[in-house]
Amino acid sequence: MITFEEAYRIAKTRKPVIVSCIENNNAYIFNGNEELYEGLSPAIVMKKTGKLTYMAYYSYMSEIFGTPTMIRTIPIEMYFLRCVLNEVLSKKIADKNNF
Repeated sequence: MITFEEAYRIAKTRKPVIVSCIENNNAYIFNGNEELYEGLSPAIVMKKTGKLTYMAYYSYMSEIFGTPTMIRTIPIEMYFLRCVLNEVLSKKIADKNNF
């Protein structure tokens, strides 16, 4: 099983701008702005394998193996904010320890 961070890096290879993510029991589904207006497929990263797939294939596999269960919606802005805060705090702690 891959982590959200790993899946995010994989999804960025297909979708440079990601605005939201839905975590299901078997995949991370990353959406950009264009899905809302142009009907393009989201970048779907399978948790078990880390492979990218398209919505058509994911939907087809869901018919065979059962409907996925949604776990949570991950707001990408909050993810970036957490990463930046962690980096800033780590730097401040390192700087404080060096004095």
